[in-house]
Amino acid sequence: MSQSRSSRYLCRSCLLLVALLAVLAAQAMATSYYVRAGAAGSSNGTSWANAWPNVSSISWSSIAPGDTIWIAGGSYGTMTIGKSGTADTATGRIFIKRATGAAHGSDTGWSAGFDSLVTVAGMTWSALNVGSYVTVDGQVDAGILIPHGDGSGNTSVSFDRGNSYVTLRNLDLAGPSDLHSHHHTGDDRSLDLTAWNGSSYDVIDHLTVQYVRFHGTCTAIWNMRTSNAIFEYNQIYNVFDDNGAVCHPDVFVTSGTTNLTFRFNKIYQYEDEGIMALNGDNGTMYIYGNLWYAQTNTNARIMETQMGANGPAYFYNNTIDGISLGVMTANGGNWAAGSQGRNNIWWNTGCNGLSDTDYDFTSSGSCSGTHSIHSGSNPFGDLLNHDYSLISTVGSTFPRGKGVDLGAPYDVDANGTARGASGAWDIGAYAFYVLGAALPAPPQGVTVTAK
Repeated sequence: MSQSRSSRYLCRSCLLLVALLAVLAAQAMATSYYVRAGAAGSSNGTSWANAWPNVSSISWSSIAPGDTIWIAGGSYGTMTIGKSGTADTATGRIFIKRATGAAHGSDTGWSAGFDSLVTVAGMTWSALNVGSYVTVDGQVDAGILIPHGDGSGNTSVSFDRGNSYVTLRNLDLAGPSDLHSHHHTGDDRSLDLTAWNGSSYDVIDHLTVQYVRFHGTCTAIWNMRTSNAIFEYNQIYNVFDDNGAVCHPDVFVTSGTTNLTFRFNKIYQYEDEGIMALNGDNGTMYIYGNLWYAQTNTNARIMETQMGANGPAYFYNNTIDGISLGVMTANGGNWAAGSQGRNNIWWNTGCNGLSDTDYDFTSSGSCSGTHSIHSGSNPFGDLLNHDYSLISTVGSTFPRGKGVDLGAPYDVDANGTARGASGAWDIGAYAFYVLGAALPAPPQGVTVTAK
């Protein structure tokens, strides 16, 4: 019996060793490829001297799971993603990244000028399931600029067919103007997730969008038939049109979506809807930890549901400043049974939340819910400069310690500050923290999971 047991243990050890060797082998085989504007070598992508001169020159047949395509600063044409990875792992994904001195300073042929803004004319996923398990990362804030102009169909990033497990990070998706007076000539979009196959919309599954800037556009994000999508730590702003005849400026339009997570985003200066749920075919939406502020259009909404029951929506721990119309219904829409609002701050606006709302805080008017606070005092670190972290004051007219415990994953704010560490939860997008104290970094570079 003991010999049999030893054999089994030995076999298990062998299997673990084989698995470890396989991982190490896959990591060792991962290859770096290079893109550099003006490169005049052999153009095979194998070094900075022999880099592909444009993103349209990439030989996708050469790319394998685990490989990284590094792009040096400069201006490039449209990139059409032409290869898929195989798994949501470091060795299974394909990575497209802006080059940095930190990663390449010792490379042969490296120049410090390569670590500069990358501008790509457009980026598209155009074939079914081609471009799955791909990460596009600008490496620094707004590290890759993808602009777009006015007109019908103009977009920065478009998903024309369905795919899975794409991550977009540290991009700048810039529209034609950040001016309120600008008139768009078409429904231009920063991120177009309408994967129409000719008869229906393909599913875009497990899309993650992090640390991306959306601005100067008509519709920032058009989200059609995604599942398990995560939008987090983004900034969405200056979504305007001075006429409205051909452009209905919205932050986030969604239809046919299931299990949507929209968290820790900053949304400001927009004209109409924040999140517009259409067609009564959107499933569960987790909307928490967001900051909505600095509104110039008093008719703007935070969320609106149309054409049937959308949701349920869970609207937790948000801070709203100066957006008067709140969470609305229109055109026969309603929020599905179970929708709920908790721990939201409504500053300089009426408390216009979901029907099941409690533990809210408002500066004027009244909020529903027996635990909500009305006519509250200014609780913010620096309201004028949009610092919405809470001050230390605890009192009957302040939101600190007045919220309800909602459990994970709502138990941290966008700064990584733990909620309820010293007792009851704080209300709002940002929990109280000691000024000057070190804050944990948001989770860049890690796999995040939807609620």
